[in-house]
Formats: sequence, C-alpha cells, structure tokens
Amino acid sequence: MGEGPHRNWDDYTKYGFVSAGQGARWRDVICGFNKGDVIVAYLRGKGYVGVGRIKEPAKRIRDVIIGSRRLLDLELKCNNMDDNMDDPELSEYVAPVDWICRFSRKEAKRKPNAGLYTTTHVRASLDNQPRTIQYIQQQFDVNLPELVK
Repeated sequence: MGEGPHRNWDDYTKYGFVSAGQGARWRDVICGFNKGDVIVAYLRGKGYVGVGRIKEPAKRIRDVIIGSRRLLDLELKCNNMDDNMDDPELSEYVAPVDWICRFSRKEAKRKPNAGLYTTTHVRASLDNQPRTIQYIQQQFDVNLPELVK
C-alpha cells in the first residue's frame, strides 16, 4: 500500500477499503480482486499493517457507497481521491474490505533483514513465501490458509 496524494492508510482502516488507480496499470490490478479474496496490507516503509477480505470488486471512486453515504462525501484525510474521478482510465478505484486485523502505521509489523517478502506492487502473491506467511500469522494472530479456504 502506498500513501500519497490519492490514498491514506487511516482512510482505509476507518472506512474499510483499499484503493489504487491514476492509471490503467494500477486500475487493472485492483480490479482483479474478487469478492472473498484475502489481502495482506504492507505499508511501504513501515511494515505489515493489515489482513482483510475483499467485500466486493473495485469500482470507480465516484460510484462507491460506504454505509449509506458516498465515499467522497465522508471526512477523508486524503483530499485528492476525487482527482480524475470522471476518467475511467485515470480515476482512483476502490475495493471495500472487511479488516480482520489491522494496525496503525506506528504499530506496523516489520522485521528487517529477516528475508520477509515485501513488494511495491499493488497486488502480489504470498505463494512460496512460507517465512512471510508464518510471520504474518504470528503477528496478526490469523491462520492464512484457513482464511483463504
């Protein structure tokens, strides 16, 4: 998970979503998530911050409803999420998430030089990463294989 002018971890945890966009490359990746997919959030430069389940496929931000309100009408820390919202290629896309366990950026779980898998990709697989899976399970008190079933 990156933070910047179009996304903020605090918004993700407060309102239950993840987002990506501002280009077809990132839009296509987040739109590849399916309802029920389990995600592990890694906040660049901080560590692992969340484990959650995708509640529904990503939509263009202008069409996202959280509770009974438009996401863009909520009190967001990130005020630029609506940039390019009318452009289907450049808009931010949002996938609602049910957070199973999450931490603030200050509480992020990180173990330098432990050979844990980290990536700057929006979406990547933890297949063949047993050390990272074990670490996440211990730190988040979850059973990833059970969650994925």
